[in-house]
Amino acid sequence: MLNSWLNDSQQKLISYIMSLKPINYSQKEIPENDVLNSECLEPSNASEEQKIFARIPKKVDSAFIELQKACYENTGFKIFIVSGYRSKTYQALLFLREFYNNEFILENTLTKILPPAYSEHGDANNPAIDISAETISSNEFSDYIYPWLAKNAEIYGFKESYTKNNGVMIWEPWHWRLHI
Repeated sequence: MLNSWLNDSQQKLISYIMSLKPINYSQKEIPENDVLNSECLEPSNASEEQKIFARIPKKVDSAFIELQKACYENTGFKIFIVSGYRSKTYQALLFLREFYNNEFILENTLTKILPPAYSEHGDANNPAIDISAETISSNEFSDYIYPWLAKNAEIYGFKESYTKNNGVMIWEPWHWRLHI
């Protein structure tokens, strides 16, 4: 139920925004003027469903493949990329949904997601990636995969973006970025 303090036009706009499915709005579209446009690809070693949400440069994919192999060898869990580059349109829709879910409290929303042009996912040359693992929940990811990533991801060029108690964003143990 929408907040009663919104007028009819505002309620219609919010209803429309919430009915949109971000997957249908250019989440993988790389800007035409981007020099890496032709080099961006869907991640290797990901299922077709996972590839829907991710588009990354070859250098990120290559580094991730090595990280993925090492993680599997050391933990027995196969990790994969669930999100990579996001277009401004896609990020805007995700942001608006979170803004609505946080009852239009901007401060709360900004601790969970950043608007277009501020998200690390919006850098087509070196987008952040969100990592998950097969057959485990988010809590299990934090318990089993994250400790290994925290200790080893930097060897493969990845750095955690939002650490525990960073004072700005919620802790995102799945959110990493290539730093080489």
